[in-house]
Amino acid sequence: MKYKIFPFNLYLLIGSVFFACTADTNYQSYKDLKKQGEKIFIRDLSSCQHFSNENIKRSEGSKGAGEIQREKNFIFYRCMKKNYWVLKE
Repeated sequence: MKYKIFPFNLYLLIGSVFFACTADTNYQSYKDLKKQGEKIFIRDLSSCQHFSNENIKRSEGSKGAGEIQREKNFIFYRCMKKNYWVLKE
């Protein structure tokens, strides 16, 4: 019984880490500071995703995948904030 729970916990941990590393792209997760609406959100989301993909610095030396993903998310959230979309807390 003990050995059956271990793989489940491992999958749960890996899944939670994966979802924690991705940028939130849901309209309901953001405050619409300028009351722009969902169509503008989708446009800004698309442009910020493209911007973050283009401006991520390539791996140098021992920079891990998690660090690269954090940097990409940081660029994405800064772009969204610049367009007046702030994550709800």
